[in-house]
Amino acid sequence: KQKTAYEIGVRLVGSEMCIRDSAIIKLRKKLNGNLHNEKDLRNRALLEFLLATGLRADAVVNARFSSLVKTPQKEFVLEYIAKGGKTKYIAIEKQVIKLIEDYHRLCGFAHDYFFVTLTTNANPDRHPMTTRALQGIIEIWGLKTLRGKSGHPHAFRHTVGQALTDVQGVGTAQVALGHENIQTTERFYINRFVNPSKILKDKWKN
Repeated sequence: KQKTAYEIGVRLVGSEMCIRDSAIIKLRKKLNGNLHNEKDLRNRALLEFLLATGLRADAVVNARFSSLVKTPQKEFVLEYIAKGGKTKYIAIEKQVIKLIEDYHRLCGFAHDYFFVTLTTNANPDRHPMTTRALQGIIEIWGLKTLRGKSGHPHAFRHTVGQALTDVQGVGTAQVALGHENIQTTERFYINRFVNPSKILKDKWKN
């Protein structure tokens, strides 16, 4: 019986836990063109925040304005609690923060937490989003990982980590994801094989 790629540890398409680029592009287009209510505004801001940070689910739902600092270079830096209880920092583009601010402003409320619950007649107060609610939103989006599994918050973290590794190298991904050592980042995002024939196919052509 022929072994599968997973059985021999080969990653044929990078991190198999990532979400396909085409699916993300399609979802971004859908959310940007469908802004009719508070849920739509929240989901657009949430997607952009997930793609901009690669944070773990608990850090996403605990992100708040009081943990946001503006540097002398006019960049926004978010303080958050990482795995193991350590304090970490990540820079965020001002356009992403503006989407979150617009979500609050256009929906007529002010809240310290970035992402909050929707109001109902029975529960008119907004509360910080839970990790379970975050999972539920992502499930509704209908995304799949390269393994074919349903999308989940950590899949966005893997997607950001792989993209950073591909574009700027594993060192950048390590810093952005807050890994204590680069071996952790390499284990997830460095391909375990090289295809010389593909890389060199045009090198010795006449």
